[in-house]
Amino acid sequence: MSEYMTVKEFALKANVSVQAIYQRLDRDLKPYLKMFKGKKYISSEGLQLLVKDDSTVIRQELNKNDLTKFNGSANNPEIELLKDALTTFKEQLEAKDKQISELQAALKAEQEHSAQLTTALSQQQALHAGDIQRQLVEQRAEDQTPTEQTNDSEPAESETQDQTPQKQSFFQRLFKWNKNN
Repeated sequence: MSEYMTVKEFALKANVSVQAIYQRLDRDLKPYLKMFKGKKYISSEGLQLLVKDDSTVIRQELNKNDLTKFNGSANNPEIELLKDALTTFKEQLEAKDKQISELQAALKAEQEHSAQLTTALSQQQALHAGDIQRQLVEQRAEDQTPTEQTNDSEPAESETQDQTPQKQSFFQRLFKWNKNN
């Protein structure tokens, strides 16, 4: 008694694709096909048909290979041509490998150069920041010197202001604006 299975299950057991089974359904698998509720089921006896076909194909290919072994001497010009092509491809591959190694060396040199430039740039930025900071300190020192001189001429007034600090609003602190100015 034969067992019925879906097309997918049949394809898995036959070790072929589902599409291959559907292609053969109209030809040689038609006697093993049954429809049930809109689904196609194939008898397990159909597997024997596929096994026979596969063995025939394998035998044919083996026979072709045996013939080419014996006729190998007749195909010498073709073999020589293929060997020449293979040699040419090997030479081209070696040239490409050499180009790749040269490009990798150039890339490594460029990366090292880029790293050196980055380091030099960082150093220059640090020096520039130091110069700017020194200039700001000098500028503040110059700004504070005249105010100290004016405060010396009016000591009583500045002492009163220092003793009672006035609260400044946010904008006054932000823009360093004083009501006395």
